Amino acid sequence: MLSCISSSTSRKASRCVLLGLQQLGLLHTARACHHGHPSTTPTQSRNKAKRTRSSPSKELHRAILLKHKEYPIAERDPRKVDISYVNVRTAGPERFREELERQNQPIGRRTKHPELSLQTILARYIDVVYESPLPQHEIEANPLSEATVEAILPEESRTLLYAKGYTLEDLREWASIIMTKSVQAGAEKFLEHVTDGLDRDEETYKPLPSFLLLIFLQRTDIGPTALRYLVVYAWHQLRRKRNLQLHCDTGYSTSKYPALNDSTMFIMFVRLIRHARQIWPAALVSIAAMVTTNLEKPDGSPRSATSKRKERVNLQRIEYLYNQTLVLLSHPSPITPFHSVRHQERAQFDVLQKMATHRPPLAVTSNGYRAIVTVQLRNRKTPRERDWAQLKSKAWPPWKEDKTGLDADKGPDYGVSRALEAIHRMHEAGYKGGLWEKVAQILAGWDIDGSPTIQTRAVHPHRSGSQSDLDKGVRGPDIEGPNFDPDHALIWAARIRTTRTVQEAWACFLAWEDRKLRPNQDVYLAMFEKLHYEEQRRKAEAHPVITIGQRVDAGDRREVFPVPESPKEATYVRTHPPILDDLATDMYSKGVLPQGRCLDFLLTNTSSLNHGLKYLDWASRTDSTILPLLSFDVGPDQAYHDVDERTLTAFVALLTKSSSSHFHRLLVKRRVINQDEIPMTIFADPIHYCGNLLKARKLRYRPAWHILLLALGNPNVKIHVNLGEPDLGRRQINRYRLWRSTLAEMRGTGLELDAETLRVLCVGLGQTIPSLLDIQDDSTMPLQVVEAPSAGGQLTLQSDLTDRKGAGPESEHTPNIPQPSNPISADALADISKVLKEIRPFICKIFYNLMGTKNTGAQEFHSSFKDPSSPMHPTLLAEPSPQVLHGMIRVLGFLQSWHALVELVQWMVVLQKEVLAATEMPRNGRRSLRNAIIAVRAFCERSWLFLEADATDAGLDEMRPTSKVSVPMVRAESAAPKKVIDRLRKQIDGVEGWGGWPSDEEVREYCRDRRFPSR
Repeated sequence: MLSCISSSTSRKASRCVLLGLQQLGLLHTARACHHGHPSTTPTQSRNKAKRTRSSPSKELHRAILLKHKEYPIAERDPRKVDISYVNVRTAGPERFREELERQNQPIGRRTKHPELSLQTILARYIDVVYESPLPQHEIEANPLSEATVEAILPEESRTLLYAKGYTLEDLREWASIIMTKSVQAGAEKFLEHVTDGLDRDEETYKPLPSFLLLIFLQRTDIGPTALRYLVVYAWHQLRRKRNLQLHCDTGYSTSKYPALNDSTMFIMFVRLIRHARQIWPAALVSIAAMVTTNLEKPDGSPRSATSKRKERVNLQRIEYLYNQTLVLLSHPSPITPFHSVRHQERAQFDVLQKMATHRPPLAVTSNGYRAIVTVQLRNRKTPRERDWAQLKSKAWPPWKEDKTGLDADKGPDYGVSRALEAIHRMHEAGYKGGLWEKVAQILAGWDIDGSPTIQTRAVHPHRSGSQSDLDKGVRGPDIEGPNFDPDHALIWAARIRTTRTVQEAWACFLAWEDRKLRPNQDVYLAMFEKLHYEEQRRKAEAHPVITIGQRVDAGDRREVFPVPESPKEATYVRTHPPILDDLATDMYSKGVLPQGRCLDFLLTNTSSLNHGLKYLDWASRTDSTILPLLSFDVGPDQAYHDVDERTLTAFVALLTKSSSSHFHRLLVKRRVINQDEIPMTIFADPIHYCGNLLKARKLRYRPAWHILLLALGNPNVKIHVNLGEPDLGRRQINRYRLWRSTLAEMRGTGLELDAETLRVLCVGLGQTIPSLLDIQDDSTMPLQVVEAPSAGGQLTLQSDLTDRKGAGPESEHTPNIPQPSNPISADALADISKVLKEIRPFICKIFYNLMGTKNTGAQEFHSSFKDPSSPMHPTLLAEPSPQVLHGMIRVLGFLQSWHALVELVQWMVVLQKEVLAATEMPRNGRRSLRNAIIAVRAFCERSWLFLEADATDAGLDEMRPTSKVSVPMVRAESAAPKKVIDRLRKQIDGVEGWGGWPSDEEVREYCRDRRFPSR
């Protein structure tokens, strides 16, 4: 029971609650509990009554959003059908279309209130208690008296609450979980119930109602740590359900709290999978195991005597749920869709194994086959597939060419990829397939006419048949069945994507034009991509970088290959491929306006700001939501909320590549500001404008913030905060503070940091720290370096001042150090020193919290959670990608934080299995990890201070300085102590697969390709 309130704050809360009761008219008798609901006649079906009555969950949502307008709950897509009242296994397109029209109709006066339930009781409690103007923590710290709660809840409500086995104190706890602003605190309360359930027996354990977890999983701000707690809680609920099911079958169940039913469990799985795909792909394996465990019958339970019809219906239900699980696991992850595919593949294989071992075995439906194919299309090539790719000729079509006598036995069957093999199994199962399968076949390496293409990794998602038909309106011959249109635009777009060179792609595009087909932006987008990556390849050839890595086959990367030199292998085209803007103009002249992905690609990769604004102007003629972007106004009246988040991200990428002067001239030309106006507002430069734009939109899309953070972390990008500032040090400090404030604004929108965010932060700090160190070097008198190569080629730095203590300022040994061109104040130097000291704890805290290996509170719990039916949960909350590890090593090496560097390398050694697994999917994963290992030695020895002059086979014999001063000026203690280097070398040599301690040649190549400070 609730205790009486004694403090003044509590009395104030009670008065506010009673006043709210009177205003809402909730002080009524117990008879009014049913809101005057007319009783349902016996002739009225239950489903028809539900359609005319608001659902309890909607009532609870209404109460939550009324008291917490910015509650981070996912909004319902009006194009998506609410399947609460639809049998998805039997309903056709007409039934889905009918339900979609019904749910989008406004609620009329005759709509009934929801029936009395725990959800409506909680909604009533939230309506009144959280009406108080007091903060939430004060409301929860001073609970209402029992009399006040009884006034809130009528007798029928309290009777139902007590009948379910709960009390008013439980009601207060539920409201506290739902209304909490901290998702971490709410997830911890779920975890506390798991711990409480392990310490209690079933008779005394009081579980949380199932709707609490379902509503909590609808939040959009769930981070990896909170999701870990919720996954553990879900496993506990599943184990409890199976135990109760076994007890019920044997006839001695003692719990008065029912377990979660199958429908609730599957909804929970769906929402867990959705969150795992977004923030924690490694958890998909554990969640998939939950699904299969829930669908299995507990061991030891007796076989129930049911009719054959019920068994057949139950078997169809289980088969459908298994196939839907395959579909849910196939959707691409928004973060690294190609890298996280290994977790999706393993989860799908576990589900398929359970389907095969089921008695009787369960069949894979057409949607299940499509789910398998779409995952395999994103997967890396197997050794057999790579061998087949090497056998293809450089001419087009790329028919197989025998290189040795052993290749003669490798026929077309040898060149069938895993994705194409899944399509063949689909056809053997009796499914005809259609356009989707034909596009997948082209991406898998074979055209629909039987000629080979280039097997290409691609995101080729799909939708279920009913939903796809609903979106398209009709089922036509070009969508399903064998009579699909062979000249469909998606077919030609896939053909262009599965080429190697820009000439091959352009020849395919010209063939599409020769057929006089209707212009389509999908085909143009495929050609835009080839033209852009051809330009990127030419830029890379102008500045070659020596890299030693794994072999890259065509189709493994977006970049195109160079044109073959042999005329027999080159592809003939009647015209040369155009530039990107010319082809876009040609598309516009044919009446095709860029939209969606096509518009986003053009904005992101265009060569100038003027071209990008031209594309936006074209798109705004059919999409009015883009008009606010062209007005360059971030005022409150602008409807930026309607702009697609991906289009807004592409717009930010466009502006961050523009200079401040060009941006200012553009605003004057568009009459946004006057010619004589000094740009001291948000229009000072594009970087400031983008920051205010994202802040005004409160964008919850990480890539846009990543682009802005990269621009702020690049010292070569000029920003308004530095205009007119003569102090070089102050300019760098201002830039760093703006960078930190932007990161804070990103986190303020509710976005949790992910691995890509950490990589972006390391890139920014890797550019900021050298600039700050250079400023310090220019403002101090460094000491001279004397190289002393030690055994094994290790470089040591020594000071020679001990031999020249008596040398005066005019000594011939004193170098001429140039004076800094920009003045640096003492205050700026002090701030720089302060910033350099705060970077290490800042970045280390983010890294370990993101990985979830320190101070998460979950590792100890996992060791005590001994559930034989649940697999081991993933150790890390984020994938330790080699790029992130390399960035962390560079940041710590720049800062000379040797203790933190040793700790990081030791962390990598302990989790070497996870570190090596993270290198499997990226095409340059092993090379990136090797670069991280080389960086350890380069930073410990300060190897960039020396560059090879005449290297011999014996090692680094003759070195010369590369510092910007005439003589390398560093302190002797700038290099790591010998014991630190020896410890790091021992740890790295002890891990098989890392390549051992880096050689001198590797260090030389690394130092040539990286930017370092002067000390």
